Amino acid sequence: TLDRVLGSVDPRRTTLGMTIHQVKFEYSYLLTLAERFGISHLRFSIAAPNVADPSTWSIDPAVDFGPLAQRVYTFLQAARNEALYVQSDCGYLPPCAFSDEQLRSLQEGTYRPELAFSCHGPIDIGPDGLAWRCYGLYRQLSWTPLPISSCAHPAEMSTIFEGQVRALGLPVLFERCADCELAQRYGCAGGCYALRLATSVRARAQREGVPFDRDEDLR
Repeated sequence: TLDRVLGSVDPRRTTLGMTIHQVKFEYSYLLTLAERFGISHLRFSIAAPNVADPSTWSIDPAVDFGPLAQRVYTFLQAARNEALYVQSDCGYLPPCAFSDEQLRSLQEGTYRPELAFSCHGPIDIGPDGLAWRCYGLYRQLSWTPLPISSCAHPAEMSTIFEGQVRALGLPVLFERCADCELAQRYGCAGGCYALRLATSVRARAQREGVPFDRDEDLR
């Protein structure tokens, strides 16, 4: 069970994580587990969409980012009140989803959360030794996972994946991203790459009247 596992690890080297897939997500259980097992670090991420499967699009940026950011802010404040450090995984939720006051508040005090607004070459590795850039971009377009043995160092593989992302020429998530002053201030990359790709693919499909029902249709 989870309790048995957490009771057997070093809390100083353990981070509790959760993946948010809906706006009204629950977080109190995470704080309870942290207190029970003496864990001081938490991580959260927003569920990335499968580009070809609309059923995985549980969060709509245009509609949900605002209320989602408010819920995340409440979670971050609750964690800070419990003297917990929190970091975000990936740059899914952009700074514009928060108010200026909230962003300033999150940068103050001892337990400042580490919020990422851009994504710098993460690598996921499967049990078969194949690696891909991240879950959201797994096997998209003509990409294929790379054997970890094909690169001498993880940085080399990261460079390859970043080149693939740049070659996509993905549009930013919102029109206002083009001249957003928050981009430079907080290092925002214009939204999650997977979400930008999914938005672009769906828009193109609607324009051309071509449905995308499977990953294979994107290759």
